[in-house]
Amino acid sequence: MTERAPLFSVITACRNDRVNLQATKRSLATQTCRDFEWVVIDGASDDGTVEDLAAPPVERTRISSEPDSGIYDAFAKGAERAEGRYLVYLCAGDTFAEDDTLARVKSFIADQPGADLYYADAYDVGRDGIVGLRAARSHETIWWNLFAHHQAMFYARSCFAVRNYERSYRIGGDYAFTAEILHRGARAVRMPFVTARFQLGGTSYRNYWLGERENWRTRRELGYSVATCAAVWAAHAAIRIGRTQTPWLYERFRYAAKSKPAAAEVVANRPASTIWVAGLEVTTWPLDATVDAIVGDVSKGAAFSVNTLNLDHVTKLRDDAEYRRIYGTARYVVPDGFPIAMAGSLALGRRVPRVCGSDLIEPLCARAGAERLPVFLYGSEMQHLETAADVLRERYPRLRIAGSKSPSMGFDPTSEEADRDIGEIARSGAKLVFVALGAPRGEVFSAKLAERLGSGAALSIGAGLDFIAGAQQRAPHVFRRTGLEWLWRLANDPRRLAGRYARSAATLPRVLAGARRIG
Repeated sequence: MTERAPLFSVITACRNDRVNLQATKRSLATQTCRDFEWVVIDGASDDGTVEDLAAPPVERTRISSEPDSGIYDAFAKGAERAEGRYLVYLCAGDTFAEDDTLARVKSFIADQPGADLYYADAYDVGRDGIVGLRAARSHETIWWNLFAHHQAMFYARSCFAVRNYERSYRIGGDYAFTAEILHRGARAVRMPFVTARFQLGGTSYRNYWLGERENWRTRRELGYSVATCAAVWAAHAAIRIGRTQTPWLYERFRYAAKSKPAAAEVVANRPASTIWVAGLEVTTWPLDATVDAIVGDVSKGAAFSVNTLNLDHVTKLRDDAEYRRIYGTARYVVPDGFPIAMAGSLALGRRVPRVCGSDLIEPLCARAGAERLPVFLYGSEMQHLETAADVLRERYPRLRIAGSKSPSMGFDPTSEEADRDIGEIARSGAKLVFVALGAPRGEVFSAKLAERLGSGAALSIGAGLDFIAGAQQRAPHVFRRTGLEWLWRLANDPRRLAGRYARSAATLPRVLAGARRIG
């Protein structure tokens, strides 16, 4: 009887690295989900690697030991020999994040089927343990570089019917392969948890500039202009120089955290490194921990609002006592603006990640689909809400959207219209409500809504739904990452934003000076 093909193929390429390979083997041996095979492509090792793999073996291990022409030749061989529906690559020394990693990925794929690529966060690991949490970016930033560690990517085997790894590459083959399948229309979905531990100091780090040259080649083959390639290369060069000359500074601003607590620990031990900014308690968890906390509280029957603090809000809070009172009723205030995150970093002595309202939407929708939590879209314009709803349903097939509504022009969150809309939302059974109104209307409406929900969360997410619908263009990731999103927005809408940003700039010194740790 033919053995059923596994769900996962874990592919490891190695040569003469028996010590590090044992860590990878132990990680596989302890996985609670056993629906995988281990495909080891060994480059004719002579240090006892093959013998170690066989004593005792991980079940469903297939070992091939023969000379190869490089790492991507081995990767390509692994893809050709794999039988699983999804392929993930762990090099010698790399491991899964936890013993239940494959079980969590399997469950996520069952809840969100149909994607060609699933990707997630990863821990960077040095000689002394975890260096930091390398949070995945959106796959739409593939023009910049690989948006997640290769070890935290699960490719559908069908991707390899289109093309395989380019064997002529030495460093940048994973970037070239991933960029190519995305440009051909592959659908990618981010998983809101950590899947891998990546061993620092490998070949890609030692041969960084070769990798940059190969990535330049990939961008040009995919049609990016010389100017774009040159700008990306210059930015990468500056970051590389900063990393080598001031590694402590690089680590402080690159990593989301030295380690990430489990979701249960986050909820049980709140507040965790809370900061005091502009008279408000602001949480400083990374995005995935914030999502865990919100979903956990909703599942327990809590009703609350979530506000996303930026400098414009701080300016309005200073001048409006009632707005300040309402803002402070939120269960969570998160650092949406880069200056707020910077203030937190100065107060805590470590990097505080931004948690933008726009970035909360999709991870929460992924969890809402998996945990059967209906969502409601409110604000913006009706045509944009309908488009956003269609996009979210396509990306998260198990997501239930309980309704959507756009208020009238000049909407007043304290009006009878607002009361009627709140009643409609409450009757819909929605547990997560995305409120796409500007400040202060969004926060006032969310606070009133939270009082009527019974259980659920009302989240002020700004223009997030318009971004998803394509009605507005969000700043490129490089601007958001470097804290220059304001500059991009100002260049695109100077008449509307110049005065607002001037007032915000005047507020910045006081915000930075007054931030302090309170938890």
